[in-house]
Amino acid sequence: MSRFTRIQDLTAAEIEAAVEAADIDLGVDEILAVEEFVDRIGGLANARLAIEMLGKLEDAA
Repeated sequence: MSRFTRIQDLTAAEIEAAVEAADIDLGVDEILAVEEFVDRIGGLANARLAIEMLGKLEDAA
């Protein structure tokens, strides 16, 4: 049984890698989480902006 990974539980770098992934080894749950994130955020351009923002917040913490 695979554990579902919520996109919110990933670091900005992990989200970025998943969004940019072409050859990254993601499980079905991770792929679905990324697709849901991209759809919910309003598309790939917005997802990239959100990832950049999350990275800045993580760096500031």
